[in-house]
Amino acid sequence: MGQHRIDTAHVAPIATDIPELEAFRVIGSLTSEDVSALSQHVLGIFERTDKVDLLISFDSAEDLRIPAYNHEAVKRDVMALSNLRTLAVVNAPEHVHALLDAADKTVPVAIRSFQSEAEALEWLKAARQTTG
Repeated sequence: MGQHRIDTAHVAPIATDIPELEAFRVIGSLTSEDVSALSQHVLGIFERTDKVDLLISFDSAEDLRIPAYNHEAVKRDVMALSNLRTLAVVNAPEHVHALLDAADKTVPVAIRSFQSEAEALEWLKAARQTTG
């Protein structure tokens, strides 16, 4: 979708044929550089478009570490969720589920968790067909 694709040591793009979908795979544990790059990339997308679909796939929920995150950055990123139409998360670790549950209650976004990327992509395609 975007002109700039993210590709860091631990975050790689996932190629899809779904318009307005940004898809990423998290490989191993994230560094602060990965988190910063991902945040900046997604915020850049939100500046260029009103609504976007997002797929985040974790290659392994075991041993995933996410570095400490700045409180102001968290608030900014949660506010940016209003640009999301749908959010699919694959193989999410427990602490990510807690964040998704909180976002699901406060932001009008369709959020689902899946065990495989294939299931997530199927749901995202169906969601795009119903929302146009």
